[in-house]
Amino acid sequence: VFVLLEAFNRKEAAALGFFPCATASFFFLYWKEIELEQLSKSEKQIMDTFWNSPQPLPASDLLSACVGRTWKARSVFPLVKKLIEKGALAEVGCVRRGKTYARTFQPTFSRVEYWAEIIKQEDMDGDQLSELTDLLAQHKRSLDLA
Repeated sequence: VFVLLEAFNRKEAAALGFFPCATASFFFLYWKEIELEQLSKSEKQIMDTFWNSPQPLPASDLLSACVGRTWKARSVFPLVKKLIEKGALAEVGCVRRGKTYARTFQPTFSRVEYWAEIIKQEDMDGDQLSELTDLLAQHKRSLDLA
């Protein structure tokens, strides 16, 4: 499903599942359909940083935002590029950094949507899904008690 809009609020569009592809002064939007492959450990760590951020981040901010990680810029940028290729991140704007501008990115799906899709791909039967639901409810209760 394609929709052509001249102006829109990016966050509202993203909340509805639409993501922008800039062309001239117009934006083409497409409906997201998650077809995920498993993310690597480093990709999950980067996605966790984006999922925990209240606003879009430039890739350069990942170095300081990923606490306890010793990544170098030359290893972060290829991971961000791979996440964009996988459809996990989308470019949503830019911010000024000194004399230049840096592109900002945000996740195209939530952490919960990611795990739900991974579980769907496991092709579980009803009994296994019931067991998983029970385990998740048990985990939620333990969090509520803490």
